[in-house]
Amino acid sequence: MSLYPQLCGWRLRHLAAATFALLVRRWHAMVFLLLLLSPADMPLAEQLHLLATPVLQTVQTDHPARSIAVWATMLLLAWSWTALQGQAVAGGKAWDHLTAMPLAPRVAAAVDLTVLAIADLPLWLPFVAAVASLALQRTTTSGAMAAVLALAGQVPVVQCLALRRPRGVAYCVLGSCAGFAAIGASGQPWLLCAGTLAGMAAGLAHKPRARARAPRLRQPWLALRAHWSPGVQLAAITVRFLFGTGALGRHFGLLLTAAMPAPLFAFLQRGGVQAPVIAVALLLLLPPLLFRVAALALDVKRLHRPMERMHAALGIAAGTLFRITLLVLSAGFAVLSLPLAFTLWHASGSPMALALVPIGMAAMVAMAWLDRSGERGRFVSRVLVAALACGTLYALL
Repeated sequence: MSLYPQLCGWRLRHLAAATFALLVRRWHAMVFLLLLLSPADMPLAEQLHLLATPVLQTVQTDHPARSIAVWATMLLLAWSWTALQGQAVAGGKAWDHLTAMPLAPRVAAAVDLTVLAIADLPLWLPFVAAVASLALQRTTTSGAMAAVLALAGQVPVVQCLALRRPRGVAYCVLGSCAGFAAIGASGQPWLLCAGTLAGMAAGLAHKPRARARAPRLRQPWLALRAHWSPGVQLAAITVRFLFGTGALGRHFGLLLTAAMPAPLFAFLQRGGVQAPVIAVALLLLLPPLLFRVAALALDVKRLHRPMERMHAALGIAAGTLFRITLLVLSAGFAVLSLPLAFTLWHASGSPMALALVPIGMAAMVAMAWLDRSGERGRFVSRVLVAALACGTLYALL
């Protein structure tokens, strides 16, 4: 077996062992949202076009500024997806050890791109829908199709550069921006394809300079104290893991979901949507928030797994650790759900919208409890819990 497939096999096995449950949960949440937002009476071609709208806006528009803004948002979401998986998609310490050996940079980059392309399967949906939508249109040019494929290929390249050579991302972004400006001036999608490919080639060819970094002293946040009880110390460790330094990238999607209610309300209100419809649209933001916060219980479980024997020696049972995790997650959910609760109150005019916080906390605890038996969880049961929480809130409003 040659070196490239062997390294790919190692990385994919590491990815499956480290973050397969995370990928399954993200697929569950995405399929659930697509089913909720998919109208039953809308033809498949129109649904594909709706799903492909962000991508089509970048290749079929005369407004370069809007195209650049849409594409920058999509690249930011792709970066957050990579940061969410952390070292699992980067290969961990074993890959760092391999790259310290005389390994050809081209082989390492090819392995990174292959693993990222497989880990990015949920991100390919808008591009697949865009290709299908363009194929169904009789007036579609080959240049538009090539531009979509070039933009799709840029997603793993940007993620790879963000992991290994962050400065190379600028070349990719500048190449795409030049392509958007060219397509806005001439209307030729082939120029966007050429600019994107040139930016990708420049980014991959960029070699960072090795610089000696002076060690930086960081003040510990929530440092443990000897007089604290074991329960308080475990809670502090959990809080520091979930919300401490470096957590922004891992939880970018969660923070984006928590900050979504106000912009969505403003967008729907400006579009003249009626208040009851706005309230229902805001309620649909509760299931993703529940799924994301409840999924953190599995991350905390993996954090404490190497210390199970020491916890047993200290008399800390697994049930106690799980209750501490639920307490921390409940407090975090209460804070993250406040924007949705107050926005729903403003949209519906009913103070009963604040009941979203306790009802959501109960639903989140139930979801985490369902996941406790196994990391695969019970998707149908969690969907029913989310639907019950949304139905209860809708009845109260």
